[in-house]
Amino acid sequence: MDVQRLAAMLLIASFVVVVIAFPLGVPGYYQTQDIAERARLVEQYRTRAAIGNGLLYIWSLLSAAGVGVLAIYLRRNGATLAALLGALSLALGSVAYGLVNYLRYRDVFGFFEGKYPDYHAFGNWFVLAGLLLLGRAFLQALLPTWLSYLTIGAALVLALVLLIWPAFFFMIPFLEIGLLLVIGIALLRS
Repeated sequence: MDVQRLAAMLLIASFVVVVIAFPLGVPGYYQTQDIAERARLVEQYRTRAAIGNGLLYIWSLLSAAGVGVLAIYLRRNGATLAALLGALSLALGSVAYGLVNYLRYRDVFGFFEGKYPDYHAFGNWFVLAGLLLLGRAFLQALLPTWLSYLTIGAALVLALVLLIWPAFFFMIPFLEIGLLLVIGIALLRS
């Protein structure tokens, strides 16, 4: 299997893992704003929380590995340092999201009372910077132009939306997941 196909398979597999993870999450967790109720739900559905979180950690690993392999492919095809910096930035974003998932269920009260730094915000900005850099690397590696413009455009629009409407922060990982799926499919088709 060549590097391009391996990157595509890892990115698509990361999407599949997320699709499997979400139905297995803690029921009712996001339907309440009461922290005590969320803590009770996590305790009641401890196994589901562990399985859902485990799958989200696997998503983080698969997406980081897929983008890392993609960076290797892009570098072999003429991309500059932007490919490696983009992959590193996306990997740091994945680590930040992993910390959020860990803390959200491990210390429900501490997480929602602001005991920890805002890892989600760090993750969002790392992801957006990584997508911007990968979009540039796509142009340099002569991948389809639409893919480059989609990636760069999505990163810029999402950054602008995040600056104007900070409450949109929770959507960035979902949009990243969808964009990585599109990138994986585009790599398989090219």
